[in-house]
Amino acid sequence: MDLKRFLAILAFFLLAAKAFPQSSMSDRSNYFNSENNFNIEIFQTPNESLDSLSFIFLYRLPYSELVFEKKSENKYLAILAIEATFKDSDNITRKRFITSDSIFTDNFEETTAKNVYFVNLHKLTLAMNNYHITAKMLKAKTQKLNAVEIDVKNYALLANQQLLLEPVFVKATENKDKYAPFIANNFIPFAHAESLKIFIPASFDMKNSTFEFIISHKNDNDKKEIWGEFQNISGACKLLKNKYLHVLNSGNNIEIELKDIEYQNKNNDIGLLEISLNATKFTPGFYELKIKNVRTNEEKTSTFEVRWDDVPLSLINSNYAVDKMLYILTDDELSNMKKGNQTEKYKKIIEYWKKQDPTPKTPYNEAMTEYFRRVDHAFFNFQTITEKDGAKTDRGMIYILYGMPDAIESSIVDKTRQEIWIYKRLSQSYIFDIVSVGNYKLSTIKDL
Repeated sequence: MDLKRFLAILAFFLLAAKAFPQSSMSDRSNYFNSENNFNIEIFQTPNESLDSLSFIFLYRLPYSELVFEKKSENKYLAILAIEATFKDSDNITRKRFITSDSIFTDNFEETTAKNVYFVNLHKLTLAMNNYHITAKMLKAKTQKLNAVEIDVKNYALLANQQLLLEPVFVKATENKDKYAPFIANNFIPFAHAESLKIFIPASFDMKNSTFEFIISHKNDNDKKEIWGEFQNISGACKLLKNKYLHVLNSGNNIEIELKDIEYQNKNNDIGLLEISLNATKFTPGFYELKIKNVRTNEEKTSTFEVRWDDVPLSLINSNYAVDKMLYILTDDELSNMKKGNQTEKYKKIIEYWKKQDPTPKTPYNEAMTEYFRRVDHAFFNFQTITEKDGAKTDRGMIYILYGMPDAIESSIVDKTRQEIWIYKRLSQSYIFDIVSVGNYKLSTIKDL
C-alpha cells in the first residue's frame, strides 16, 4: 500500500503536466476505436438572388484509414475517393459528385498514423431547400467507416424576405483574423467546446434589426446528474454587414476568414451574425440555440450537440473505470467509489478527477482523459497468456501511472531475462523479470 500511494503522488504530478512524447512502439489499441474517423462539415452562404445557396463541403480523415501503396523507395501513395449525395426535402437527389484526391507521403510511419489528417473541400451551388446529405468513402482500409449522414435545415425565412442560415461553429487559431472549423459531422468535440465562435450567415435589413441569442441545455437527466446544471447563456448578436465566410485549404489546413462581399439590396443586406463564447462550460449533450429578431419578435431555433467522440474506451463502462482506479485510490476510496448505480459511479469518477484537473475552469479534464487513455493502451498492449486485461499486469500498472518510458532495455541476470523501463524524468528504472512466456513481473525499482 505504501508503494501504491507513493506511485499515486508521482502520477498526479505527471498527469497535470504536459502529455509525454508518444513512443514509436506498435499500439494494438489502434484497431479498437469507438469513433467514426471519417468526418464532414457543411457550410452555406446565400447568393445575391436569395434563391440559391453556395455550399462548402469539407471532409477529413486520418492517414490510418487510407490504403497506401509503395510507389518508390521512399514514396507512398493513397487515392481517396468520396461520393456525396444531396437530397432535398422531397427526397429527390439534387446533386451527386465524387471527389478524387492523390495523397503522397515519404514517411512510412504516417501511412498508419491516427494523428495525421488529410483535409480538403468541395464547392457547389444548389437551390434554396432543406437537404439530407450522405457521404461515403469508395475505398476504405476497413469496413468500420460507415456512411456519414447530415441533415441541413438550410434556411429559415423571416418577414420581408429576411433569412437566417444554419449556424457555423469555429474555434480560434493563433492568427486572430482566421478561424478553424471542427469538421466533426456537424457536432462540437467536447475537448474544444469551452471557447467557441458562432457565425450565422444571413440576409436582412441591418440598419433596422437587432438580434439576441440564448443557449440552453436540452433535457437529459442522466447527463445533468453527472455533469451538473448548465447555466443558460444569452446576449446580443454582433452584426457584420457585407461579410461572408471565406473557406480555403492552405497546405492541407482548412482556414476560415471574413471577407467583404459587394452586394446591396434595396431591402436587405447580406452579412453575418456573430456570437463569441469564451470559457463556456459545455458538457456532452444537446443544446438549443435560439436567435430572436428583437424588432419583429421572430425566432429561429437550431439544435447542436457537444459530443465526446474520442472518449477512452475504458471510461465508457463506469464499473470498469472504477476498477482501473485501484492504482491511485486507497482501499476505502475504492470501496466507496464502487457503491451506487452506473450513473452515480460515473458522477463519482468525474468529481474525483476534478481535484486533479489542470484546467479547472472547463469541464473537459485532460488528466482524467490521459489516465484512461493509458488504461486503454495497457489493456490491449500488455495482455499475457494468463491475463487478457493488460491493465491488470505489472507493466500495465507502471504504464498507467507514468506513461511510456524514455527507453526500454533488455538484459539477462542469473539466467533470468529482464525488461528494463527507464524514466529519466523520474530518475528511476523499473525492472521486470520475464518469468514465463509473455509474463512480466516487477522485481526491482532503482534510482538512476
